[in-house]
Amino acid sequence: MASVKYIWHGGDGSAPLTLGDDMAGDKISGERPTLSPGGESVPSFGAAYAVQVNHENRSNIKSWRVERDHGMVAAARQFKADHPGSIANNIGISLGFLEEWDNSGTIRYLTNCRFTKIDCLTWDGQTTIFQYDVQAGPYSSQAPTIP
Repeated sequence: MASVKYIWHGGDGSAPLTLGDDMAGDKISGERPTLSPGGESVPSFGAAYAVQVNHENRSNIKSWRVERDHGMVAAARQFKADHPGSIANNIGISLGFLEEWDNSGTIRYLTNCRFTKIDCLTWDGQTTIFQYDVQAGPYSSQAPTIP
């Protein structure tokens, strides 16, 4: 099984933040990359069905879960409370990019990212499980620059 590491780079210039590293003991699961076609349903007054509009632009949607053992109940409780606010864009305030590593040395960047969800799914004693969902532009092999 390949090792995975996710690093968030916020558009506000804050320090990069690791959001899962299974080589450091995190358990990463539930990874679901999805491509969403750009479009919308537009209600039409008096019509039986809404009009479907294709805007010809797409979004990459990426979801993953990270289980962390914090070693102590108090540390897990503190992480659960502080972690969502510690992410640089704090649910859409600024855009950033997601850096993905694997144990073969491959690095990919998911550009023009914004978080759509940061969710503490479980807090069980000294363990937390968070789910991260991002909506983004294309993948790139080059690190994007943040203005």
